[in-house]
Order: sequence, then structure tokens, then C-alpha cells
Amino acid sequence: MNFYWASVTRQIRLRGQVIKISHAESEKYFQGRPRESQIAAYASKQSQPTTPEFLETQFNNYQKQFQSIDAIPCPEHWGGYALIPIEVEFWQGNRYRLHYRVRYTKENKVWNKQSLSP
Repeated sequence: MNFYWASVTRQIRLRGQVIKISHAESEKYFQGRPRESQIAAYASKQSQPTTPEFLETQFNNYQKQFQSIDAIPCPEHWGGYALIPIEVEFWQGNRYRLHYRVRYTKENKVWNKQSLSP
């Protein structure tokens, strides 16, 4: 996983195992989201082609469907993934390409820090 911010010349790179989180974990996270975001999860068939009008209609339909329900249940199709990191590298751009890099690697539950050449 890589996050790059050109405007501040910084980057974070993570390496590790990606796992699908359980439905119970998804449910817990889902219940902590704002109500409108919960409804939007029902309205959106994520990454499928759509139109703004269709999404708005779907949202309004689900909003009416859930108006008398206090706790909206987590949809079966909704969930997420977690990255279990074993390596994290921070990079900061510097003049003359003398970039600052530091890498943390996890070995036997201990994080080790190491500075790296650009």
C-alpha cells in the first residue's frame, strides 16, 4: 500500500498481509458510521456503473425504508479488508535527491528502525 503526497513531497509505503475482516468487525464499524453513510451503503452497488440520478433515487428509497428503524443493519455485501503490516517506510523528498528514508520492519512482534540511503 502506498500513499504519496506530492504537495508536501512525502510518501508512506506499507507492506504486509491483507485479510478480509469478519462480518462482525464490519458490523461494528458500520454501526459507528453516520446514519446517512449507512443508508448510502445500501444505495450504492460499489464500483458498478451508475448515474447520479439513480444513486439519489436509491438513497431516497432506502431512507424511507429505514425511517422507522433505529439501528440499520450492516448489508451482507458490505465489508472491508485490513492490512497487517510487517514493513512501513517513510520517505521525505529533499534537495539534491538526498531524500530522507526510514524503514520499520516487524520481526517477532518487535519493530526495528533503519535509516536508508535515497
